[in-house]
Amino acid sequence: MRKWLLQLRQQKNMSQEKVASAAFIDRSYYSQIEWGKRVPSQEVAKRIAKVLNFDTARFYSNYFNEPFNEVLSSSPVSIAHCDLELRYTWAFNPPSDYDVPNLLLGKRDDELIDHAGSKEFMALKYKIIKTDKPQRKLIHYDMSDGIHMYDIFGKPIYSMEGKLTGASFVCTDLTAIKQQLLQNRSE
Repeated sequence: MRKWLLQLRQQKNMSQEKVASAAFIDRSYYSQIEWGKRVPSQEVAKRIAKVLNFDTARFYSNYFNEPFNEVLSSSPVSIAHCDLELRYTWAFNPPSDYDVPNLLLGKRDDELIDHAGSKEFMALKYKIIKTDKPQRKLIHYDMSDGIHMYDIFGKPIYSMEGKLTGASFVCTDLTAIKQQLLQNRSE
């Protein structure tokens, strides 16, 4: 079962029938996709993704990226995409405060938590989209277990037709490295 798809549909308060109708497919076909019994064609995946506002890569990432998923899920690295409205369309290995299935999808940072770090991150995303150029910045985030320092690198993303559709970014939590450096200095 594709729990992420079910949860996303429910989060949008949509029935299978509504999603199927909006994606121009049969409801039973959509049900098989949601249950993981069928893999949608690229065209159908695009239509479903458009209805529920997520990146189509989500359908196929488990098949192609298993070795990378294994190593990255144990690392301090988070990867995500956002659309032109700065809403998350895909996320992998989010920080523990946000590691709830599909918590990020469809939301902006200021809708998740309103603090200086989220505002800086939104400003960085906006700058990437506005300038259509890669950007990098260190941002401090107030998390449940203290302040974390993230090295964030982002760049614009485009549709297959070359149209700007949003930004993708890699966020590396440098907090443990920073603590280790401080400890080494004091020894």
